Amino acid sequence: QKYEELRAEAEKQRQQKDARIEELSKGIAQLQQAQDTMSERYKKVHTTELQLKQAQQELQQAEQQLAEATKQVAEKEQLLDAKTKETQDLQEKIQAQAADMAE
Repeated sequence: QKYEELRAEAEKQRQQKDARIEELSKGIAQLQQAQDTMSERYKKVHTTELQLKQAQQELQQAEQQLAEATKQVAEKEQLLDAKTKETQDLQEKIQAQAADMAE
């Protein structure tokens, strides 16, 4: 009878150990899933950071292009102003010469 009690106790402990192992296995699986989720989120964040850096570089390039275009427009405006003045001066000379000829 003592043997049967010991055997029953050993079987009970084995079942408890098996149950505990199964419980721990489930816990490990959940931890693995959480780790995978975190890895995916890290990849997304890293990708987003790279996209942000690229967008910042593109913005910086666009700002440089805008500054260059603004500079070119200003230079062309100055050139246009000079040509306009030159044209006005010529018109005044022509009018003065025409007035001289009319007299």
